[in-house]
Parts: sequence; C-alpha cells; structure tokens
Amino acid sequence: MAELDPLLFFQYIFKDRIAVDDRIIPVIIKLKEQIELPFVTFHLTHNRQLPYRISSFRVVSDTDVERSVMRLHEYTIDVLIYSNSVKERDEILQQVIDLTRKAQRSHYTFCRNYQDPNCTVTGQECDARTTYSPDSPFARCPYWNITDEEDPHYRGPTSPFLDFNVFSVQIGRWDHDLDADHKPPVYIGRQEMIITVKETDKDTAPLYTNFKVANA
Repeated sequence: MAELDPLLFFQYIFKDRIAVDDRIIPVIIKLKEQIELPFVTFHLTHNRQLPYRISSFRVVSDTDVERSVMRLHEYTIDVLIYSNSVKERDEILQQVIDLTRKAQRSHYTFCRNYQDPNCTVTGQECDARTTYSPDSPFARCPYWNITDEEDPHYRGPTSPFLDFNVFSVQIGRWDHDLDADHKPPVYIGRQEMIITVKETDKDTAPLYTNFKVANA
C-alpha cells in the first residue's frame, strides 16, 4: 500500500466539504510555495505493519479453493490547519472531526451514487434523506446490506472506507501552535488521526483429498 493512499482518504472526505463564512477551504496534499490562508494539509508521522493476519477460504471449483490473507497497516497522520485566527482554526478543526465521524458511519453524503439530493441508482431522492433527517450524522443508506442487484431495494451504496480499503480510523489528540514571526500571525491546529488500511493477497490452492471445504 503506497503511503499516499491514506492521505487521499482524508483528502476525499474533507475536500469541498469544509467551509468558513460560505468559502470552501482548500485541502492540499502537496504544499505550494505560496498559498492563501486558511487551508488544510497533512503530515504522515508514523507507519507500521500490524502483527495480525486474517485468512479466509472460498471454494472456487471442485478441485480448487481461493485463499485470502488480509494484513493491516497502521498510519499516524497529522491533519494540519493553517488559519488567520483562533476562531477560524477552531471552526475548521470541528468540521474535520465531524466529517471524520460521518465517514466512520458511512454517511450518505460520501456515497458515490449520491448527487444532491438524489440517488443515481433510483433517480429519486436518496433513501437516507427520506428515512432520517438529512442533517443527522447517522444517516446512511437503509439498504446497505442488500447486494442482490435484482432486489427492488438494491442501491449499491459506497463509502470511503470501502473505496480506500480502510479498516478503521481513530481520532487522536489535538494541539495548536502560533507562528508569531509571520506577519500577520498564522494560527496552526494539529489533529492526529490513526488510520488502519487493509491489504489483501489472494491465491488459489488445490483442495486436500482428506477433508472437504463447505461452500459458503
């Protein structure tokens, strides 16, 4: 898994969704020499392979079985907020936390089938909006577990966790700083995020003759 991938996850859930005074705040992975405040960027501080492997097996024919091995890789990322004032910094920080929590709950606004206010699968208003309050942080597609495309309730919802192979996200500590040497001063917020990403390898092996693997 490339180290850029978890940064793209956060860029996706923040980009065009953070605003101050009706102004969209830029979310940037690579900083340019000059950029206007405020903006959000990232710093990867640590990564490690977790000592866990999760194996599963699936029969693919009368003679073969497919083996999947899932490994977990953990990244610690600082979400950095550069702003003109304490108020601006804290407002952006709160939106960073709120959007991360919505992504953890597979909120409908992150679904790639959602085009405000409709679902592109049905051409009608998103079911999450009609089932829950549109402002609810818990509003996700009510037909999330339906995978049969012939089912009349099939919607095929997506989430950033599925799109970027994310296993979990933890919201860590936060702190702040002030660059007083810059004129005017720059107010900096730093929110730690711990993201665990799934890496899956697959291969096919013959079935052993002395036992039988049951079909799921």
